[in-house]
Amino acid sequence: MEIKTENLGKSYGKNWALQKVSFTIGGGITALLGPNGAGKTTLLNILATLVQPTHGHVSIGGLDIQHKRQEIRRLLGFLPQEFGLYDSLTAYEFLDYMGLLKGIEHRKQCVQQALEQVGLESYAKHRVGTFSGGMRQRLGLAQALLNKPPVLIVDEPTVGLDPAERTRFRQLLIQMGAAHTVILSTHLVEDVLLTAGRVITLNAGQIQYDGKVSEMVNMAQGKVWTARIAPSDLIIIQQKYIVTNLEANEGTFIVRFLSDRNPSIQAEQVSPTLEDAYLFITGKR
Repeated sequence: MEIKTENLGKSYGKNWALQKVSFTIGGGITALLGPNGAGKTTLLNILATLVQPTHGHVSIGGLDIQHKRQEIRRLLGFLPQEFGLYDSLTAYEFLDYMGLLKGIEHRKQCVQQALEQVGLESYAKHRVGTFSGGMRQRLGLAQALLNKPPVLIVDEPTVGLDPAERTRFRQLLIQMGAAHTVILSTHLVEDVLLTAGRVITLNAGQIQYDGKVSEMVNMAQGKVWTARIAPSDLIIIQQKYIVTNLEANEGTFIVRFLSDRNPSIQAEQVSPTLEDAYLFITGKR
């Protein structure tokens, strides 16, 4: 299922949330990576047919999003960053109600399958109000899967989850990527590294990188350094370079930072990580 955008833009008054965004996405998991305010949620809302673009074109499965909105919605499963759950309902009752709103036939079968897909089948009769954060996220994913969509869009799904729940949700996404076209929006580099084969980096509403995760890491090759410094030198380093990691060590700091050339302090060049590359591309301190 192909998703295609051409010169996509969205403005709110004089402020542009997206500018000249063009890409084509096929199967598997594609991550949208960027800081808060980069335009990721705006882009997802456009793809989910919830927001109209200011200019440009979007097609999903060959259908134009401006003219075939209802048809496209049948192809989509959407898990927004903020979604409402009915705490007084059981997991089964909630999904059954969502299936009714979506006009899904054979709801009983679809609800059961969705619960099994996210590992909540044994909690079908438990009230949603008793669920942990991770279980609530999985239930949100289940409602997105009710109509068996070929395209799945998820927005910041692991934010606020503890490490065990985050790991389980990432594993679910990987499973979904084997059978769906998945777009994962996140500002967590670890989510990208552990789930996606392709990453699109957004910053200030524009694409700054689009390609394989491994190739993104290579962009920072030769630009990452570490040094042991005195605490009194830390402010100088932070003002001069983009610091990607900092560790206290026996009264000193071990600082990891970005520099296009050999820095003026005694430092050792090291291999980049995805987080180094992300900070290099976005220029974020």
